[in-house]
Amino acid sequence: MIFYRNLSTAALDLTPNEMLRAITDIVTRFQMPGPTQPNFRRNAAVSAKSQIFDLRPHLDVVVRPVLRAWNVFDRTDLSGDGDRARDELSACLDELEIKARRFEEQRDRAAARGAERGAVAV
Repeated sequence: MIFYRNLSTAALDLTPNEMLRAITDIVTRFQMPGPTQPNFRRNAAVSAKSQIFDLRPHLDVVVRPVLRAWNVFDRTDLSGDGDRARDELSACLDELEIKARRFEEQRDRAAARGAERGAVAV
């Protein structure tokens, strides 16, 4: 991961507009690998419900740290499509934050309902 992060840092320094477009395209089109695998949706739901992996760690542990390392939102060497890509990336992150928060709220409500049902059964 460090090799690719450093390689991308160098590419940003050499061709910032083109590299930021590529980064934005990857982040905005990302999908979890394996959706065509049997039981993917169920396994992904179990993983998310168990807080193993969901949108929050994807944002907070994967995407945001590398964007900070690349100094994406403080770069002064962007123009044209690079500026547009950064705006798209920012909007995507805002949207992913909203989705992550909604998922966490839904998961918390489901856990509370499960706890209530468990308390009633006792």
